[in-house]
Amino acid sequence: MASSCKYHHELSADYFDDESSWDCPHPADENYCVFHGEASDEARRRRLIEAVEEPSPATNQFLGATFGAIDLDYQQLDGPTNTPIDCRDASFESISLRFGTVKHPLDLRGSTAIGQVTFDETQFARRVDLGHVRFADVSMRLTKFESWLDTREATFGEVCGRVARFANGIYSVNARFTGAADFTNAQFDDVANFYRVQFDKGAWFKRTDFADKARFKECTLAGPAVEFGSVAGNPKRDRPTANGAAGMFLGVDCDGPLLFDGATLTGGLRIDDASLSDEVSCVDLTVQDGPVTIDLTGTERVTGTVAATDGSVEYELTQAVLGDLVLTEETTIDSLTFNQTVFDGFDFTRYRKQLAALEYKIHESDDPPSVREIIYVRAKNGAKQVGDNRAVSEFFFHEMAARRGSHRREFAQSDGLTRFRHAGRYVGNVAMGLSCGYGERPLWTVLSSVGIIVVFTLIYAAVSVPLSIGQSILSYLTFSVQSFVSLVLGGPTVENTFVSFIGAAEGFLGGFMIALFVFTLTRSIAR
Repeated sequence: MASSCKYHHELSADYFDDESSWDCPHPADENYCVFHGEASDEARRRRLIEAVEEPSPATNQFLGATFGAIDLDYQQLDGPTNTPIDCRDASFESISLRFGTVKHPLDLRGSTAIGQVTFDETQFARRVDLGHVRFADVSMRLTKFESWLDTREATFGEVCGRVARFANGIYSVNARFTGAADFTNAQFDDVANFYRVQFDKGAWFKRTDFADKARFKECTLAGPAVEFGSVAGNPKRDRPTANGAAGMFLGVDCDGPLLFDGATLTGGLRIDDASLSDEVSCVDLTVQDGPVTIDLTGTERVTGTVAATDGSVEYELTQAVLGDLVLTEETTIDSLTFNQTVFDGFDFTRYRKQLAALEYKIHESDDPPSVREIIYVRAKNGAKQVGDNRAVSEFFFHEMAARRGSHRREFAQSDGLTRFRHAGRYVGNVAMGLSCGYGERPLWTVLSSVGIIVVFTLIYAAVSVPLSIGQSILSYLTFSVQSFVSLVLGGPTVENTFVSFIGAAEGFLGGFMIALFVFTLTRSIAR
């Protein structure tokens, strides 16, 4: 008759919360069972399957076991008890559990695997604990975790979690990924908690679905991030991501907040074409080898709080939908790059002092006029939405100035009648700008009026117009002022027909400028 195994395991680690020691319940031919003595990998595999199917809960415990290279492909581990398959502190050469089903809770805390660990297309019906493990490379492609996955304080090599589903989320606090971490097309139905995780080769979450909070607070993201070459292949070490980004979140769908507060970045973050139903938060970031760019190109809708201490972080918002995004006190608005950005709830009033210092110029110096025009049209509409009339006025001014540049460029690039049409538009735009600042600068109208009066004064003096009040420069200036307001108050009487014509022309311009001043002043006050 087989005797009991003499293996004794001290339960001193933090992940043991039961007795202080454990005695192996498995049968032994001599002193030790197949898990704690000499045995083939096949013998250990057979005994593991037999033990899980036995009615005693004790036989589901394999603490400190040595498994070697264990192959459980296509196996269904579903014994008569609900006790966990307990392999804490076990050691493996490799684990292959593909296309299988595990209906017990699985506890691998503190275990080690020096070779490949593969869970591809396996279904785990109950909780899986991988806390404190030391695994080399892990593949969980198309794996379904129907319950909680805990990987706290674990260390992994390369991890392929493509198209995996985490029905109860993941708890990966203080874990470390020393190789590529690729979760392309993965689905997290609950909180994805990567708090204080260290990604040595970046993090790749392309088209990942976060149904709840995605928490990357205080994590370390070292770029460039590496993508696996194929669903079953190795990482493309020779194809780093564009711009050396450390975190790739392209096309993610996040129903909860996306949090990077306190993260350490040695590369940027790309959150391109993402759908964010909640806020994104990037405050208290630590940047190494900066500056870095957090790219939100094409993302909708960007809300939350962001920071850019000492200009070390820049935010790219090209074609993004910008909602109520809050900048921290030390962050300046020029750390945001706008290009075809839609402003939908962004509160410009918070940053009036910063915008005033920038003269409300929010475009890049090398942006072509057509791009600048779109920026300011959308900024103007966004300012209207939040009721910031000052910003509406300033953005409209810059919109029209950009349009002037567009007319000039189109004039230079066209010919024939089209060229004359653009020339007319350009001249009209310039006149509108100089005369009243596009309806936003009443003082400019006053200065333009003074200029007209001075010009006509010089004309009268040049032709030596005979006046009843004399022929001094002051007399001509007085005559010019009277002619300027003649449409309103009536003009001075002169006998010279030519002088009368010039005076009438000045009166016409004067009436126009007076009306323009009233319009511009009223518009300015209404703003």
